[in-house]
Amino acid sequence: MTKISKALVFTLLISLTFSNSLRADCPHCYIAAEVKLSLRDGEIKKGFIPIYGYYLNYGIEENLSAGDEIKKNLSKEVKEITFVPELYEFPKIGMVACKEDIQKIPINDIDKILFKSWERKRQGAGKIANLPRKDILNLKNKKILNIEVITESCYDVFYINQNPEISEREFKLLINYDPKKIKNQFDDIYRNVMYRKREKAKFDAPLSTNKILESMKSDKKQLKRELELFKSSPKNKYLAQYFDYITEVYNRKILFYTTIIDYIENKDRNILADLADKELKEDSLKISLREVIYKTNEKGNISEKKLEGFDNDKEISYNIRKFFWILRNWLSLNDAERLYEEAINKNEIIIYVFTWD
Repeated sequence: MTKISKALVFTLLISLTFSNSLRADCPHCYIAAEVKLSLRDGEIKKGFIPIYGYYLNYGIEENLSAGDEIKKNLSKEVKEITFVPELYEFPKIGMVACKEDIQKIPINDIDKILFKSWERKRQGAGKIANLPRKDILNLKNKKILNIEVITESCYDVFYINQNPEISEREFKLLINYDPKKIKNQFDDIYRNVMYRKREKAKFDAPLSTNKILESMKSDKKQLKRELELFKSSPKNKYLAQYFDYITEVYNRKILFYTTIIDYIENKDRNILADLADKELKEDSLKISLREVIYKTNEKGNISEKKLEGFDNDKEISYNIRKFFWILRNWLSLNDAERLYEEAINKNEIIIYVFTWD
């Protein structure tokens, strides 16, 4: 879907969602109303409340005028209301409430809800849109340098950068390489070596070596293209740590792909032995792989290779799977989420989720 079509769909959804008829069928959709609350204990509160689709009967909402009393028209299903004393408006973001200021007020504690006006810039779905106070203060006091918006099926995620040490390019790269988006690259390797068609095969069941070759060559090219994006190391310490880690794991994947491709094409078990003996730095992995590759005599000395041969795809599949199973954690992005969260939190990158359906 193009940006234009997304914008058009979004506009239509907003206009339809908040019509009286459709909002009545959408109990979690709201529009904010500016009000004055008179509580039974005599306290007066001025601010905003979200009016959800089931709060008012059809036709009441559009006929409300300043000074009208809302409580008498509320559905009996409404047991409490959400109240915020202020909404903050920011460019490209819209209006948000302060999370710490959100109050839940039982309807029985309220004497009157006097309507002032609709705040049509603030409408959405679910909980009223909000940010923590520290983020509100940052948005008020520091310049917004970059905003990236990711549109999902029924909500938008705003990523907001206010750190001049982070370039626009680096910021986009960080957002695009969220671990949740790239973790499936491990799954691609897993499917390549552990599945036959769409079903998980037995460990020694044959796979098509031609399909493995084709898939791994394609994945290897893609990884090399992606590595080009991480050539320049950021000035920012936490971005640099995360990008260096991504680069390290991608290079591991490329080494694994290269080894398996060469192994299949040359039908030479020494290629697998070289990976174990020469390429890997981790002693624990070397030991595990050597146990797969070599037999030992009664004295514990290495005597000969014990990998399967090359008579058929079954033997090749078995060898590849044994290697992959030992290296699976080494090929995974185990620390990616921790380093990503650190890059986000240490740089005070604001993440704001706006639900609109």
